[in-house]
Amino acid sequence: MNLSMKNDMPGMKPGSLLYRDHVKRILDLIIAFLVLIVTVIPMVITAIAVKLDSPGPILFKQDRLGKNGKVFKILKFRSMCVGAEKTGSGVYSGKGDSRVTRVGRIIRATSLDELPQIINVMRGERGIIETTKKNIVFSRVVAANSISL
Repeated sequence: MNLSMKNDMPGMKPGSLLYRDHVKRILDLIIAFLVLIVTVIPMVITAIAVKLDSPGPILFKQDRLGKNGKVFKILKFRSMCVGAEKTGSGVYSGKGDSRVTRVGRIIRATSLDELPQIINVMRGERGIIETTKKNIVFSRVVAANSISL
C-alpha cells in the first residue's frame, strides 16, 4: 500500500481502503457511462463545430498529474488555435484572448470543452470527483518556487 493511501484515510484498515477504491472505481464507471449516454449528441455537435471553426485536431491533450503523481493526457475539446500553448503570456488565457476560437468562447462559457474528460474517467486515469494538477509545467514551476522560498 502506498503512503498517500495511508494518509488519505487515517485509521482505516488496508482492506477497507482496497474496498473503498474498488467501489469508487465501479461508481465512476457507472456514472461515466450514464453521462456518456446523455452527452453523446452534444459531444458530436461540439466536435463538428470545433472542426468546422478552425483547422486542427478536435481534441486538445495535455499532460496532467493524477493519483500518486502518475502522468496522463487529459482530453478536452480544442477551444484555442493550434499551437496556442506556445504563444501568449502563460498557461492561462484571460478574457479577450485572441488565441481562443469563436466556438472556443462558447464551449468554454458552457463547459462543453470539458466533456471528453469522461473518456479519462472510463480509462481509469481520473475519477468523477477528484482534482488534478493543472499541468506538468505549471506544477514544476510552483514546486520550484516553493522550494526556493
